[in-house]
Amino acid sequence: MGYYIYQKDCSFFISEKDYVKVCDDLSKKIGKRELNWIDNGQLIEACKNYNIEDVFDVCRWSIEEDVREEGPGIYNLFFEGEKLGDDYFIFKIIAPYVKSGSYIDMIGENRETWRWSFINGKIIEESGIVVYKSTPKYVVSCRWCSGTDSGFSIIGIEFDRDEAKNILKNAIEEKKKNSCIANFNLPMEIGNDTSWVCYQNGCLNDQFIEIKMECI
Repeated sequence: MGYYIYQKDCSFFISEKDYVKVCDDLSKKIGKRELNWIDNGQLIEACKNYNIEDVFDVCRWSIEEDVREEGPGIYNLFFEGEKLGDDYFIFKIIAPYVKSGSYIDMIGENRETWRWSFINGKIIEESGIVVYKSTPKYVVSCRWCSGTDSGFSIIGIEFDRDEAKNILKNAIEEKKKNSCIANFNLPMEIGNDTSWVCYQNGCLNDQFIEIKMECI
């Protein structure tokens, strides 16, 4: 049946000079994998022909090419499909060639919102919330990275600060017991009453977990 999704917003850029690399990586990493709502054969063929417009079209995204301050390239994407497929998988492959700071905002059929953020060659899926300026809320969130995988999630939202601090405390304890921290070599921890971060080898690089509370 599938899950209907819609695009809300987008800020995106891939340089024209990276089109060949995008096609080569997609062709190599997709292989014979069966993709949801994407014709594998058509995608591989488009990649072999280095036709970037066809590549995205098969993936159910149309592109807007232009020549602006960044030079020639793709400056926007438009979702042309109906249901959630292997979009994240495709974007994860091409993430190294997407300008850092790019993002795609999506909304699901049940009004769930999320953002695919491209940061330093990686993609992060972030859950979204609706916030009204007149009502302050305390949000506890978790950001993590372990090798090639990374993510962001909202752990809890409370109107009461003490309740939010309890959520923060429990989340930290849970992460200490059940997370990739156990695999860290020489883990380092820094924390206060509103945030906590644990990272590998004394350096905030590609292995870390950060939990924090913010008032929004």
